[in-house]
Amino acid sequence: MNVLIFGLGNHKGGYSAARYYLSRGDSVRVTDLREEAYLKPDVDTLKRLGASFTLTRHDKSDFEWADLVIKNPAVAQNNPFLTMAKNISTDIIELCLAAGKRNNVHLIGITGTKGKSSTAHTIYHQLLCHKEKALLCGNIGISAFTIIDQVLQNRGDPLYIVMELSSWQIHDLYTFLPGERPLFHSLILTSLYPDHLDAYASTESYYRDKMLLFDFPGSHLFMAAQSIKALEDLNIPHPSNIRIVDSNSALITAVLTEFGLSEQSIRESYRKIPHLPHRKEIVRTTGKITWINDSSATIPQASDYSVRTLDFPYILICGGSEKNSEIPLFHDALTGASHLILIEGTFTRSRLLPYITSLALPFSGPYSDMTTIVKEASEIANRDGRKITVILSPGAASFGPFRNSDDRGRQFTECVGRLL
Repeated sequence: MNVLIFGLGNHKGGYSAARYYLSRGDSVRVTDLREEAYLKPDVDTLKRLGASFTLTRHDKSDFEWADLVIKNPAVAQNNPFLTMAKNISTDIIELCLAAGKRNNVHLIGITGTKGKSSTAHTIYHQLLCHKEKALLCGNIGISAFTIIDQVLQNRGDPLYIVMELSSWQIHDLYTFLPGERPLFHSLILTSLYPDHLDAYASTESYYRDKMLLFDFPGSHLFMAAQSIKALEDLNIPHPSNIRIVDSNSALITAVLTEFGLSEQSIRESYRKIPHLPHRKEIVRTTGKITWINDSSATIPQASDYSVRTLDFPYILICGGSEKNSEIPLFHDALTGASHLILIEGTFTRSRLLPYITSLALPFSGPYSDMTTIVKEASEIANRDGRKITVILSPGAASFGPFRNSDDRGRQFTECVGRLL
């Protein structure tokens, strides 16, 4: 079979897809608009395994050659090259098809603007703590192609597949999945806030893509009360047979009790669960300074929530690239900081910088490298002399200086680790 990977991606998705089909003896090509130097070392590895590449452009001939096109979630559905594809699929679609071939496989679909990663991470680890067989994949940074073989090799034991799904992944699943839709054991919506407005025409269209997940059959449906209000504010319908919960912790407990776990055993297992990186992650304490990596806060509301949980004065590292977020939603987080350190980016230049300048807030930057940012934060915090927190909670996307929000968080953690 001839397989074309349409977009290598920033989270190993295209790389995992290419390796999956290469391991099966298929002919694999990858097409991506970026240069080879940016995509190393993945390109080098895949070339050694037999893949070919079309880079810095897309060619019609590649799509005519392919029996199957694996679409990266970031590729827009109206991309004209998709009209040339004979068959279109994604990692999530292929996983759902594999799950349908095995009995006793339980799909758990989780989406939301914020909280979906931590919810998926916690449910997965709770299941493991209770000796259940479970796999984790999706937008959390784990390609479904890395677990399909484990699904196919499962022989009768209950297997739970926890999937964190972005709005684009849901839309692709809804649009391109062939045949009968799979039955989900649980469908979960953690929260809804305006996001990705650089890609969506409106908040309503973004919410409606999220709600496509609930067009799939599900035995147990859960939504946060905040999500219900967000939907009702825009007159977007939601299923009537849902269980409404007030918080993510209550949501997780509600889901797990449907698997027969007791609330007491769930509480006791929390201490065994590793912290999810880049989400209010305490990286280090140096003297009176606590360093927190909250790089996954990519909208102002997420940053605002994070800083409201801090006990001490804080220095906020923020800014980045544009998502058309509403700048007033950043107001409390910005004005509450003792100092702001700005990350270079289109959002920073066009809206964040003018806003904080108009309020005469103290700031440094914008800076485009994390070494300078962390050094500046250290010097300011040490001059302050108080017990203080330095938090990377950007409230914006990461593209430009960084490959993605995880890369931004990793660089922050590495730079803090090198401080004396």
